[in-house]
Order: sequence, then C-alpha cells, then structure tokens
Amino acid sequence: MRRLASLSGASPLVAVHALFGFCLCLSATGVSAQNPAYTFTVRGGSGSQGGCTEVVVTLDSATGGNVDGWQMSVCHNPTQLSLIEVEEGAAVAAVLGAQPPFFSAVMIHPGEGWLSGLVLDAFSPIALPPGNGHELHVATYEVLAPAGAVAPLSLCGLSSPPINAGVSVGGVQIVPVRIDGEVLVMGSAAGCETPFVRADANDDGTINVADAVYVLATLFGSGPVSSCQKAADANDDGTINIADPVFGLTYLFQTGPNPAPPFPACGSDPTADALSCDSAACP
Repeated sequence: MRRLASLSGASPLVAVHALFGFCLCLSATGVSAQNPAYTFTVRGGSGSQGGCTEVVVTLDSATGGNVDGWQMSVCHNPTQLSLIEVEEGAAVAAVLGAQPPFFSAVMIHPGEGWLSGLVLDAFSPIALPPGNGHELHVATYEVLAPAGAVAPLSLCGLSSPPINAGVSVGGVQIVPVRIDGEVLVMGSAAGCETPFVRADANDDGTINVADAVYVLATLFGSGPVSSCQKAADANDDGTINIADPVFGLTYLFQTGPNPAPPFPACGSDPTADALSCDSAACP
C-alpha cells in the first residue's frame, strides 16, 4: 500500500476540503444533484464471525469524463463490523504505476467509518478514463456480527463539514450516484489479522537499533517497505514517518515509553488505521 501524506503541511482533512473545493454542504438527500454518468458502489460480500472480509468501493463512469480526484466517507455499524485497514484500489496503480498520487489521505473515525480524499496528479492531465469497475479503495473489516446477520455499509458524510461522495472532472465538482453495500455473515472463523509486535519494523523477531535504521532507509533511502507497516508504526499514530525511528530509539536508549500494543508479545492492532500487515515474525 502507498504511504499516505497530506499536502504542504496541512492536515489530511483540511487538505481534502481545500483540494477539491467541493460544496461540502451536500447531504445524503440531495438526490437531484447526483450525476448518473458517475456511480460510487460499495461492493460488500460475505464473511464469517471472527474472520475478515474485504469491501471494495468502485466507480462506474463509462459515459462520463476523465476523473482526476475523488472523496468519500463510508460508514458501518460498530456492533457488526470493526475496521482494520483501508488501502488505495487497483485503479490508482493502473493510472500512475509506481508514481504516488499528488495527494492521498485516509482518516479513520473510530466506531463510525472512514473517509478519504485523493488527487491523482495536479500538474498533468493524468486521470481515470471513462469506464466501469474502477477500484478506488479496498477496506478490510473484522466481522463481529453472528451468522445470519446482514451488516450494512453506506456512503455517508463523516466529519464537520461532512465529506460527502464526490469526484473531480477537470477540477469541476460532480456528485455521483451512491449505491450502498452490505456484508452477509455466514458461519464463524478463528481470526483474520496478521499478528505482529509493534516496532519490529524489519521483521526479525527482535526490537533493536536495526529497526530504526530500516525505517530511515525506507523513508529517505532506497530501502524496502516493511512487510508489516503496522509494526513499523512504532508510535502508533497511523502513519510511518521520522517520528517512528525517533520513538524506537528513545525507547531503547533513553528510557522512553514502551510501544503501544501489541507489545512486547505478538497480537493484533487494537487501533484502526490505514496501514497493512502482510507478514510478521509471529506464529
């Protein structure tokens, strides 16, 4: 997953508002303002209680124009689903390749959902071409509801002023049709998150100065990205930046605070964020 960043030192939420210039007073009842040439769809599916399920948000725009950015909020019932992570969808890499977006941010609202804002490129005509099934974001949830339950997922308006669904076409605001989704709960599972130890960035099973060096190489050199970004997030702020190796070194050599759970034993992340963990040195 690409690292998330804000623009020009602004907070991600401020930048989402500023970059799009959307009329954020739009409400879920503003059906007349929706443009049928663009459709956001929350594509749910099925999952098992105690397991994980992936939910994809797609854009259909076959009869529309080139899309250079988007914003959205997705809400869930916290008694039925628990958000684990949110990633950029395949559509971003399909357009940009290895180049990161000009701006990309995801904000987690614990117990409510998540919101995102993304601008592909501010200095060139790079955009999503007209088409259907553009995968914008993939969200992973732990299923809490029992078998037989239906867990709804809705395109909503989190934050204040609210971040409602919208796309930018040549810098012009477009309000898409919004189709909500759901997760059908079937059976039960033993668990879904990859266990890890926070601050073990290089995945060698120990926490030492090499972890700080690993993260610094990722940020400022040509080093690889950790296979468990959650572990590299030593200070548990939901992002990987210079503060993480500083936190780790302070813990090791200056009696700084312990890393947040899971630490010192393997476990799952108790705080939702946009970081992934594909593998870690845990059983």
